[in-house]
Parts: sequence; C-alpha cells; structure tokens
Amino acid sequence: MAVLKYTREEIIARLKKAIQDYDSNVDVDYGPVKDLVIDPMSEELRLVNDNIYHVHRIQSLLNSTEMDSEELDRLAYNWQIVRKGGTRASGTVWFQCSSPPLLDMEIPLNTVVSTSNNTNPIKFVTTEVKVFKASYAASYKNVAEDVYELPVSVRALNPGLNTNVAAGSISVLSSNVSYFTNVVNKEVTAGGTDSETNAQLTQRLLMALMGIERATVQGLELWFEEQDGVIDASVIDAQDPLMTRSESGAVDVAIIGTDYIETQQIEVFNRLSIILEKQPVKSVISIISSIKEYKEGVEWVFVQDTTSDYAKSTRALSKIEWRNIDTLPAMGESVTITYQYDKKVEDLQELVEEDDNRFLADILVKSADQISIEVALRIKVYSNFSQPNIRQSVKDVIYSFINTLKLGEDVEQSDLVFEIRKIAGVDNVELPFIQLKIDGSGTGTSDIVIRKDQFARIQSSKIEVWSS
Repeated sequence: MAVLKYTREEIIARLKKAIQDYDSNVDVDYGPVKDLVIDPMSEELRLVNDNIYHVHRIQSLLNSTEMDSEELDRLAYNWQIVRKGGTRASGTVWFQCSSPPLLDMEIPLNTVVSTSNNTNPIKFVTTEVKVFKASYAASYKNVAEDVYELPVSVRALNPGLNTNVAAGSISVLSSNVSYFTNVVNKEVTAGGTDSETNAQLTQRLLMALMGIERATVQGLELWFEEQDGVIDASVIDAQDPLMTRSESGAVDVAIIGTDYIETQQIEVFNRLSIILEKQPVKSVISIISSIKEYKEGVEWVFVQDTTSDYAKSTRALSKIEWRNIDTLPAMGESVTITYQYDKKVEDLQELVEEDDNRFLADILVKSADQISIEVALRIKVYSNFSQPNIRQSVKDVIYSFINTLKLGEDVEQSDLVFEIRKIAGVDNVELPFIQLKIDGSGTGTSDIVIRKDQFARIQSSKIEVWSS
C-alpha cells in the first residue's frame, strides 16, 4: 500500500472527526481540546507522516533526486555498489635551473609543487625519483628559454575536477629541493574528477538492478566504469562502424582514465627501429648510452602509433626510429630508453584476461582520444556588473562544462549558452560564437561532433570572452 502525504489541515480534520465520532458533544473548534490536543498533536503527526512518507519515497530510485548523498549511498549498499570517489589529475612538471650543477641532483619522490593561487593552491607531488646527471648537463639545456630542465611526473595531492589545471599553472616549488629554482607544467594536467554525483550513481544502480549481463554492451560498459580510475567507458563491437579490427569476436573498449608512469627499456643498437615494450606510449623522455645522451630530432625520432587497428592499446606499435647520421651509437652498444606509458590501460587489459573475468570476446582496452577544443565568443553584460568578473565567470563555466563531458558527448553552442545564461550579470550571448572548433583545425563555428571513442577537453587559455 502506498504511503500518502497529509497536510496539517488534513490531519486536523481527521482528528476532529475521530473525536466527534467518539463523542459528538466535545467542542473541537474552540477550547482546551483544540488548544491542548488537536493543535499540538496535529503538528507532531504531520512531522511523523513527513518522515514516513520520505522513507517510503526513498525506497525507489524513481525518487533519487529527493535523496541526499547518505540516503542514496545506503540504498546502493543493498546491492554492494559504492559511490566512486574523485580521482587525481596527473601530468608532467619541468624542474628548472639557470646553470648546470656540478654534481648529480636528485628530485625525490613526493616532492611538492603547486599552482600559484595563493588563496587556495592546488598541490601536486612527484610520482617518481629523477636525477639530473651532471655529466649529461648539456642534454638538459632548453636553448629557447636558456634554462636547464628535467621533466618529472606528478599527481595531484587531492582528488577533484579542479586538479585539471591549464599549462603554466604549476609554478611554485613548495618542497625544499636543492639547486632547482623554478617549476612549470608545459601541458595540462588531466584525469581529475569529483566524486560520483547522485545522478551518476543512480544510473549505475539502475543498470545493476536490471541485471545487465557483462556480455551485453551496457553490462560491459558498467563493469569497466566500476574499475578504479575509470571515468567513462564506451564499447565498440563488431557491428559498430568504428570497429577496424578483423579478429573474430573483436570488441574494443575506449576509456577515459590514465595512469602515466615511467619505465626503461635496454636495447642493443643495430640501426633498426625499436618497438617499445610497454604500450600505449605517451612520450619518450631520453635515450642514453654509457657514452652520451642522444637527442630527439637529431639522432632519433619517436613515432607514436595513432592510426593502426591497435593504437592506444597494449598492442600498439609506438617505436623509436634512428636518423641516418654519423653520431649514432656504435653497433652493438647498449642504450637505455626512458619513456612514459599508460599503466591504466595495461592494468585493465590484464584484468579482462584473468580467468575469473574471462569474456567470450577478444576485448581490447584503448585509451580514448582527447579532442582539444577552442572557444571564442562575445557576451553582453548588465551595466551594474563588473565586466572582467563576468568574463572570468564565463570562462570558468565553459572550462568546467567541457571538461566534464563524457565519451561521445558533442560540444554544442546551445549547451554552452544554457550554462552561460545561468551566470548573474550576463544579459546576452551573441550567436553564432566567434569561434568553436577543434584546436589547430583553422577556423569554425559549428557544433563539434564527438565520436563514442573520443571526449572533448579544453584549456582555460583556449577560451576567449569579450564583453560589451
């Protein structure tokens, strides 16, 4: 039986009727019965009814928008589903000095760096130990900036969407590290998310309650999204136009979620190309022999696999190719290649190949393609509002909206206008935008279509807002 919700007036009417059904001579409109019994009891009964009605409502996911986080978490616990916490962004920071040290200088694990926001700085820690080799000092020289620098992987100290910071945001060396005087991130940090929202948790619960098998597309996506560090997953099966592999039972799974770590590979030089063992590879940091460090673009080039059927997976074929010049290593000489690869993809691939998780398909995990966006637009601001403040608020809203889009979610002007119009002080948004395009693609103002194996992201420096 459904639990009904009663107003206080309805409860008062029911109390009056109950009393008069018992004794019609009792005055229920004036006097002590009304003042001492009906009025106080009606308020207490209303509160009890409200609580019972709320408990009744939150037993159904149909009413999940009425639940607070703790209530939904308790309901999810019945099916052993736990809200996914936020994730920490990661990236690379360059430690810099104006002159080379005379001795090797180590950057320890967990060295703290942060953004330059003095009010609420976002802190990152190094995730590897790196050593500036004094004997190879010349190889660390950045001629364009006239500094010596060493790249080091970092991860945000705390989780959150705000840990996805723009290039150049990290500039404070919080730990006491000998000799290095400056730090900078030349690329955005990525992978930071807030805790799962009630709406997102509700969707996972609904999928679980429907009993979706892992053999289905939805079930497989749900299984991947439940894995640590996976923000979103998209299945590309044999019938999908995006599928390029021809193996029997081929199923690709594109994911948002990375864990870049550094590794080394020792090879004997023979002038042949070197396929890197750990895939997918993000970047090659250095190639060093016992004699010297070899320069990228001079002695060798990194060829990232972005086009093969196995690109961005553990089966990718990213490699080193040697240039045909006289300064190459001697034949038979050992070289050490230091590079970064995505361990999240490797871990997930190993997980689906475990006996307990064996799927009746050839599943290949791939890192989804990040599509970088540029936005430029003009707004009209009400006269009693600060134009610089409103412009910054518009940039913040665009940055936050685009950087939370999932796989296959298009970037549309109408969606951005809807978010911008929520900002107090914005009178109008001019359409079409001055620019809405993929970074580096010339000019454009059309909505951007994102494939199911892609996701859109934007740097704050790629947003331009003018006001009038």
